[in-house]
Amino acid sequence: MFCFSRLLRAAFVSATLSVSSLLPSTLTAAPLSPELASRKPEFINVQLSPDGTAIAYRRVGADDLMSLEILDLASGEKQGVAGTENADVGTFIWIDNRRLGMVLTKDKLHGLGMFVYDRKTGRLARVNEGVQGFVSVPRDGGNRVYVRSYSDEAGVLMEISTLVDLNNRQATSNMSAVRNRFPAVPQGIVLNYIPNVAGEPVLAVSFDEGRMLTFLLDREEESWSSLPLDPEETPILAVAEDDITAWVSRRTADGGSSIYRYDLLAQEWGEEVYHDSDYNLATTRLVLSRDGQKLEGVQYTRVRTHSEWFEDRLAVVHERLTAALEGYDIVLTDRASEAEKAIFVAVSSTEPGQYFLADLDTGAIQHVAASAPWLAGVPLSPTSSFGYPARDGLRLQAYLTLPATSDAKKPYPLIVLGHGGPWARDVWRYDGEVQFLASRGFAVLQPNYRGSTGFSVAVSETDRFDYRKMHDDVTDGVKALVKAGIADPDRLAIMGASFGGYLAVAGAAWEPDLYQVAITNVGVFDWEMRMTDQKGRSSFAYQWQRKHLGDDKEKIARFSPIHYTDNIRIPIFIAHGRKDPNVDISQSVRLERALKARDVPYETYYEKDSGHGFGAAEAQAAYLEAVDAFLQHYFFRP
Repeated sequence: MFCFSRLLRAAFVSATLSVSSLLPSTLTAAPLSPELASRKPEFINVQLSPDGTAIAYRRVGADDLMSLEILDLASGEKQGVAGTENADVGTFIWIDNRRLGMVLTKDKLHGLGMFVYDRKTGRLARVNEGVQGFVSVPRDGGNRVYVRSYSDEAGVLMEISTLVDLNNRQATSNMSAVRNRFPAVPQGIVLNYIPNVAGEPVLAVSFDEGRMLTFLLDREEESWSSLPLDPEETPILAVAEDDITAWVSRRTADGGSSIYRYDLLAQEWGEEVYHDSDYNLATTRLVLSRDGQKLEGVQYTRVRTHSEWFEDRLAVVHERLTAALEGYDIVLTDRASEAEKAIFVAVSSTEPGQYFLADLDTGAIQHVAASAPWLAGVPLSPTSSFGYPARDGLRLQAYLTLPATSDAKKPYPLIVLGHGGPWARDVWRYDGEVQFLASRGFAVLQPNYRGSTGFSVAVSETDRFDYRKMHDDVTDGVKALVKAGIADPDRLAIMGASFGGYLAVAGAAWEPDLYQVAITNVGVFDWEMRMTDQKGRSSFAYQWQRKHLGDDKEKIARFSPIHYTDNIRIPIFIAHGRKDPNVDISQSVRLERALKARDVPYETYYEKDSGHGFGAAEAQAAYLEAVDAFLQHYFFRP
């Protein structure tokens, strides 16, 4: 019988973890330092070994280097591969209970190839240089993995041998490891490959001239055939071991979506197995039986993580953790392929993650690790959901975090923090940037404007290329908070990165009397320039946007705040990484010149070693410190 006090003793009190450390601290006036706000969780990509006796994860060190660490769950012993300045650990995968495959990277940008780490000998060997990423490991073993090659544009599928010499002290090479190189798909450039639940590749998703295509692999004939499934409209979530049964999401007439069975050979739709009338299930995590024929659970994001279970043991563990950790989302992150073990993580807007190991046969729950132990006792502010109507009546959802200061009083100074994408969304999770701003007296609004993914058709798809309406949605959220007496109309700011950076400057240009300052990071301000630049850098992004936006340059110009800089009168903070591979820094430089020509106050922060955002913790901390100084000078000064 489950005992709550026993779970507290066994899971929560051990290893520096206490019940109080899982609860938000009493709020004080102490601001969160840029260094603490920028520090990354220690545990990333936690994966169980096939037999469930060990976990592997990427550990972020204080020096921001990424290492692979393996924890033996019985003994507590740790081993792994330390990250260095020239070789960070990127993606990794369990090959079997003894060996792991990984891709090492240089400068967090450039791949150094695939390596194999042997737990028994503690040695590392290079397998192949031309590996872009892992596709899967076959369940039947055979010392092989499927990978995607980056040696050509098509990103072809390869079968790689993992048999390497691990008896030498130095890393060794097995550069002839390619067992099989599958033919390229007949059309387009591959976006991703989809394996079945047993780890064998079945499908490929490609794009060509703005269209997304699906191809079925005949492994015996080594040939691809086209399927009448548009991945944009009917994304495939999983494939059963028989290579025939697929689980596919499809929009429904009520504006929501459903999950269906689909026969890949007959190309016929089967039964509807799950439905949500308000949310898109395209990114749902399906929990399936070992053969992939039975649906055992679904997890996806509504306002918070929504879980439904159709397997009793998973339901019991989830219910126990939910009851013990009231106010947290409990998320299944991994499940052993050879044992009845699973990893769950408890998260909230003030907790990056507490990891638990569950034995599904016995119901035993063991606390494994805290991903950010340094946050214990740090005053943080919880985030809540905020709903509001857009000017056309469409209901939108946002997140609101109130100031984490003891002397805060309504109406609060408000800063909008717009997410990037725009085809992404904010979720209810810990966000160091949000907490950084809240600790400085701001209420923080994170609006899921139209085009944000995961919602109904009306929110996520109908106007997903109308950037001006997205700007209007942000404005409407701010005005709703002002009307409610939560936000001070004389103390409003807007901030964001990537598309969020675009929204920040759009707010300054198209709402010249609303905000007091704007902060943009790696933003886009001229969409025609952006699309021209994309044509040379990313054919998929260029083709997809051109397909939906067309060639109407006047229309595209109306979306571009660079043509409206005459309206800007407030101070602007412009940040950009000089090595940005996504948005060229010329976008920010052009904005800077336009503001200078119009005598608009501005500051620039161009970081020489950063790309699309400040990925390194040290760079992010320096950025936040500069933002803080800008706000103190232009926003908070008398």
